[in-house]
Amino acid sequence: MKQAEKHSNNRVKVIFIIVGIIVTIINYVAFLILAPIFGNGNWSTWAGAGSVAVITALILHSCFTWRHRKSGRNEGIKFLVYNLFLITALQPFLGWFFSSGIWDWLYDLAFWVTSWVGWSIEFVYRTGIFGLTAIITMVVNFLVYDRLVFKINR
Repeated sequence: MKQAEKHSNNRVKVIFIIVGIIVTIINYVAFLILAPIFGNGNWSTWAGAGSVAVITALILHSCFTWRHRKSGRNEGIKFLVYNLFLITALQPFLGWFFSSGIWDWLYDLAFWVTSWVGWSIEFVYRTGIFGLTAIITMVVNFLVYDRLVFKINR
């Protein structure tokens, strides 16, 4: 029984990562569209991009990642409430944090390492902010989705 449960957990993690990559790409495209309009660290940029990502994530995670854990109507409500917090508080905070000057050395290093590609410093800067925020967000999302949102009711 334990071996089957471990296999199932590994499968969920792999699917979560695949879905997370798809959602992150969609979120990133929305972010790249909104950042020049509202600014890199602006709440509206993160909230707008995050809203598009949340709708996509709810559909994909419900249909693929945790389809075996149907827990009822509260699943969608818990997902939306958590992601409302994520969009309005956590991601804007992380976006602000990673756009603060203390990280400039990291973006400068990334620009130097990738200079042969021809990316602009602004692109590297936006990508760095988004990438660091996305990594932390995905780890927190997995823990919240696994333990609270798509929890099996016993």
